[in-house]
Amino acid sequence: MKRKHFCLPLSGIMMMVITGFAVVSSDGSKIGYTDSPPDGGPGSGDCSSCHGGGTATPVPKLTANPSFGTGNTYVPGATYTLSFQVTGYPYFGFDLEMINSTTSSAGDGGVFGSAISHCQITPGNSTSYSTVTNVTHTAKIPSSSQASWKWTAPDSGTVYVWAAANGVNGDGGDRGDKYAPYTVQLYPSTTSIQLVSTNKSGIRLFPNPATDHLNVRCDLIKAGEVGLEIHDVFGKLVASQEFPIQNAGPCSLNLVFPSPLAKGLYSLSLRADGTQSVKNFIVK
Repeated sequence: MKRKHFCLPLSGIMMMVITGFAVVSSDGSKIGYTDSPPDGGPGSGDCSSCHGGGTATPVPKLTANPSFGTGNTYVPGATYTLSFQVTGYPYFGFDLEMINSTTSSAGDGGVFGSAISHCQITPGNSTSYSTVTNVTHTAKIPSSSQASWKWTAPDSGTVYVWAAANGVNGDGGDRGDKYAPYTVQLYPSTTSIQLVSTNKSGIRLFPNPATDHLNVRCDLIKAGEVGLEIHDVFGKLVASQEFPIQNAGPCSLNLVFPSPLAKGLYSLSLRADGTQSVKNFIVK
């Protein structure tokens, strides 16, 4: 049976759930329209079924903090702040999924954490096309802003990102807008930082909980410069330090916090030879 499309403008305010069809949130965003395999595959439905008439081409972009490695590589088990932005129009909306396979039953593309700005995390369910978790806008987003959320990478496998990027003119209707598809693949890192122990990130931190500094231990495959960065739970960089050439083998680094850090959870990123490892720690 050919599925029907129900559309609300991005500024819509009514909650609408159609059994067997797409879930529409209270602001008009939908899930299940990314053209991913769980949504039916390319050509099965997207924002263009409602929004159209725009002449400019929306330009979508996904970024990560800490940054993905060369070749779009992720550190297995690491937590990232992901941001999605669409330029080319005054405002944008979007629907995005991340799956661990190209099959229609795929659903293990990492774990979505909390929404940070301009978005909501919406689990797939029987009342929607999608069987996997989606990230969608919460209201029309200025093109100068980004929608951001937390994501923890899976232990292995290629992660396929599917997104519907919708450039909108912000007039409250669905004419004068234009849809653009967005896809990208992420690959597990074959990190150049050898494992010191069995932990996934390949680095050891102490003291943990920390107060005013961190001692970092790792093993390097080859000599090179090393950089350390500390981010808070919102992805904000709060401390960093670059170290000169370190010899291959056991590496010992000390990072003194430039100013007192508030109590809570932080992540330390260690960069070497174009790759990175990430490990969480606590400040007490």
